[in-house]
Amino acid sequence: MERTDLSNLNFALLYVEDEPDTREMVGRALADDYPKFSLYIAADGAEGLELFRKHRPEVVVTDIKMPVMDGLRMTGEIKAIDPEIEIIALTAYSDTSFLLSPIEAGFSHYVLKPIDLDKLFAAIDSSF
Repeated sequence: MERTDLSNLNFALLYVEDEPDTREMVGRALADDYPKFSLYIAADGAEGLELFRKHRPEVVVTDIKMPVMDGLRMTGEIKAIDPEIEIIALTAYSDTSFLLSPIEAGFSHYVLKPIDLDKLFAAIDSSF
């Protein structure tokens, strides 16, 4: 599938992930694939919410299970500020009953872990 050319778009993306190796690998891939985007990276939902309030990115990509504040709670707080925000969930859980919570919370898309970067990029691209 051919990717949408977003190279001329100037926008911000927030990536929230508590696992350091995954955060570094995916953060680097996002920076490489979307060089004109302002990229903000947080290690938990509380930090992610703070960055969201400060920078108001157009898209949020977040893990669900995190310490301090999980992705579901962070999403609820963000949706209260901006109900139209595009939020992409990253999760290791493929159980349909578990995935209902992110859908009900207002996630636009979800990508299963381990993260397939092509699927993540497709979810981001479809947010525009």
